[in-house]
Amino acid sequence: IIFSLLIIICTSCGRKTKSTLVSDKKDTNQVVQPLIDSLLFEVDTFHVAKREPDCTNECITVDLAYEMIRNPLKPVHDSVNRYVDTLVRHSLNEISDPVWGLDLEKRAQEFMDFATTPESKEMGGVWDWSFNSTIYRPTAEIISVSSSWGGYTGGAHGNGVSYTANFYTSTGQQVTLKNLFTDVDKLNKIGIKYFKKDNGLDEKLDVSEQGWYFTDEDFQLNENFDINTGSITWQFNVYEIGDYLHGGPSVTIPISEISHLMRSKMTEVKIQ
Repeated sequence: IIFSLLIIICTSCGRKTKSTLVSDKKDTNQVVQPLIDSLLFEVDTFHVAKREPDCTNECITVDLAYEMIRNPLKPVHDSVNRYVDTLVRHSLNEISDPVWGLDLEKRAQEFMDFATTPESKEMGGVWDWSFNSTIYRPTAEIISVSSSWGGYTGGAHGNGVSYTANFYTSTGQQVTLKNLFTDVDKLNKIGIKYFKKDNGLDEKLDVSEQGWYFTDEDFQLNENFDINTGSITWQFNVYEIGDYLHGGPSVTIPISEISHLMRSKMTEVKIQ
């Protein structure tokens, strides 16, 4: 049975609050709104999932979900929502017509309609696609949006992307490495040591001798990072710094190793 699931959810914890609706339309929300600040915020979650009918094994699927901050009151809330809007549209344009905008039902149905045609079946494989984006607050100074999307749409193999964008809660400005650190070159020198450690590489050999696209001297941490009070994790996507067999490597550096390069200290979020 083809099924379609649309949910709007908002949950209460120290970082965001939730309530439940059954609609993809923000203006139909009748839930009483709580006081929102940059710490305690409420989100709407939009979710549509479909599955190939009468299928019991290796079924065509599509699963699309994202969050937006409800009734934005702070600059950071506006920045986050604008970013999510742009990201969702961009990623969904890979599987459906841009004319559908943020209508996840039509986006998902168009994907299913094409994925079940003889043309798609000739491309080989069982088609699937997912998109997920969630908003959270890892430190008192930052609100983050973590997203991933991808699947199989023909070819030799599937592909996927994951990305985290960070925003200052005080201004809404997107956080870059130059915002966080006084010397990014020194940060990269520390980064290559942890990159080798985290990915099981020989620390005595240059990474270029171990199959990567760069040298020890050229290594650069990217702008795709998750930050908290204990560590920062950088994520590289497939093909970004190595071939497909290397997958999407990551590197985690303890804050204690790089705190002397940070412009300001990250503060733990206190749940009241």
